[in-house]
Amino acid sequence: MVYVKIKNQPKYTNTGFTLIEMATVLMIIGLLASLGMTLLRTKMEQTSYKVTEKRMEVIKETLIAYLRVNKKLPCPASIATTPNGDAVATCNTSIAEGFGVIPWNTLGLPREVAIDGWNNYFSYHVSAITNNWTAVAKLNDADVGNFAVIEKNANGTTSNTINQEVLVIVSHGPNGDGAYTVKGTRNTLPATNEADELENTNTDATYIKRDYTDDTGATNGAFDDVVMALTTSDLVSSLIDEGTVQSGTSTLNDQFTRIKGAILAFASQSSTPITCTALLPWSDGLSITSGTNYLPSTANGFFYEANATGTATAPISSAWSTTIGDATNTDASGITWTTIATFDSRNRHYLHNLPYETTIALAGYEDTTTKLADPSEGYVPYATLNLTIDNVTDPWGNQIQYFVNKDIADRADATLDGLFFTAPGTNGVAYRLVSGGPLNGITTTVGMGNTCDGDDICEDILVTDLLSQMTAARIPIDTAVTCP
Repeated sequence: MVYVKIKNQPKYTNTGFTLIEMATVLMIIGLLASLGMTLLRTKMEQTSYKVTEKRMEVIKETLIAYLRVNKKLPCPASIATTPNGDAVATCNTSIAEGFGVIPWNTLGLPREVAIDGWNNYFSYHVSAITNNWTAVAKLNDADVGNFAVIEKNANGTTSNTINQEVLVIVSHGPNGDGAYTVKGTRNTLPATNEADELENTNTDATYIKRDYTDDTGATNGAFDDVVMALTTSDLVSSLIDEGTVQSGTSTLNDQFTRIKGAILAFASQSSTPITCTALLPWSDGLSITSGTNYLPSTANGFFYEANATGTATAPISSAWSTTIGDATNTDASGITWTTIATFDSRNRHYLHNLPYETTIALAGYEDTTTKLADPSEGYVPYATLNLTIDNVTDPWGNQIQYFVNKDIADRADATLDGLFFTAPGTNGVAYRLVSGGPLNGITTTVGMGNTCDGDDICEDILVTDLLSQMTAARIPIDTAVTCP
């Protein structure tokens, strides 16, 4: 019998994973998958936010371009039916009527730009009440909006409130609560405990712009809306720079210029020439009163003023100086005399006046009866000056005030009042125009000598300015102050 011996035969054993090892591996795979899904969701959310913000910027720039061409903003697209992107014709009967979705078709945008990163329409609310931004107008930086935007921290604490915003665009965020969908329906409104998100759906004039929070226990609940509010400056600053739209200050300057031109035209008119009463003739033994004007015994075309009181004992010499202001003339009695002017110049040949102010009740016609305190306080008499109420209403909605020196406006004493080369004026001012500026209306104290207060905008027109303009236009003006 033969035996075969097999050497070094390997010994096989079971080397598979234990249940614990398998469980550990599966747990790791699950964690990695969960982490991956979380990262994926985060990435998707970030993308959605970026898409939303980018589309908002596109809408903003397109609205500015539309404003440049049309001098107005579009009304919203209707939300009563599935939006077609066409702006409704009018939206200015109430605040709520200005609410809808982006009128993408009217703006020349593709529909997708009017949809946020979560596939819901942006809400769009435009001011069309106080200043109707949807009506054709020559807009400027004085036109404000209807909306108040309350800015808050994530915890619901108010950090700032911005009033007079012109329009608001809202993405209702990842939860989409209250948004209009691409299917033509509206998502469920935010819960009552999410008051800030709910505020952004109720079509009134208040909006909340708040930092993101998913804390439902925060004041007024969680918040994920994305809000863009546009001020007047946001919309028109670039248009002002390029000259398409006029600034409020520039508009006011144009108004002041037009008013000043109308007042100059009024002042350039003249009434019936005025003749002064006859001068006292000199005679021997005449009782002379200091400051009184006399003609010389032999006419030389000039008249003289006595510088002292006394009795004349010799004739006034016709050879006395004809240099106006010369006070070296002396008669035999020792009285000195000052050369005043030519005889002809003592008469007022041309009477020029400024218009009186008007009151609200007089509807633009000058008040020739009351003649308010000097300097008068009232409004520009636009009807008397052939202007309109719009010409004298400043860009911030206030009627421009007019302070006038009553001596120059008055017509009661033709020898003392009106405009002439040495006409009086408070600090040399003939009249003042005052706008209340953009903030609080007129705060400047009545009077042309007072400081222009607050943000008021004042312009003082000097007597010398008026006379220079009239002289340049070859309008004859007298040199006499009074009848001597």
